[in-house]
Amino acid sequence: MTIVDLGCGPGHSLAKLRIEFAESRLIGVELDSDLCAAAMVRLKGHPRVTLINRSALDTGLAASSADFVIARLLFQHLADPIGAAKEALRILRPGGALVVIDVDQSIWGLADPRVPELESVMRRYAALNAAAGRDRSIGRKLWRILTVAGFGDVQSNAALVHSDEVGLKSFASQLDLGRLTHLGEEGVVSAAELESARDARDRFLASPDSIMMTLNLLVCGRKPRA
Repeated sequence: MTIVDLGCGPGHSLAKLRIEFAESRLIGVELDSDLCAAAMVRLKGHPRVTLINRSALDTGLAASSADFVIARLLFQHLADPIGAAKEALRILRPGGALVVIDVDQSIWGLADPRVPELESVMRRYAALNAAAGRDRSIGRKLWRILTVAGFGDVQSNAALVHSDEVGLKSFASQLDLGRLTHLGEEGVVSAAELESARDARDRFLASPDSIMMTLNLLVCGRKPRA
């Protein structure tokens, strides 16, 4: 198969796909040049992997050239998710499939016990994302987005990840506050609040009583053969 990873970021999914689909050609599309460069380092010039520094709305790929398209945690960041779905439809061969994996903030998961210091910082981060056009409620809209874009045979599913199964450390990257340092620089939160959130996060990860659970939504559609 030819598999396209839209919004491939630093290449985490591509690295796994390369192992799971050893006979397939892989194409990663990423608009952010720094993330694209990181993916190039991660994949180390693997001959079956091609990386393209372009938008998911305009990949530059030929029509009907892909068998499968994946978009993981991408659509929540897009101002035009229907446009991205239409681009996926264009590059897919008839009968090919798109799977969108994303979240919905109302059912994203939970942390037990709660971490109020971290929740306070994340609420303000979510407000900034919403103001910038990012949609953390995209999960509930995915079925409709794929249908409007022209996909058929749309199906939905969910993948639950529990810390008792995979280990609490598996969630450490999701609780990484390094990506939020700009909030302090912009005056959205104080340095003291960020430090308090980091301390609370570290205590949560260190406690044997902590539980974390997340829910990813998966919606898949196929390009009609007719």
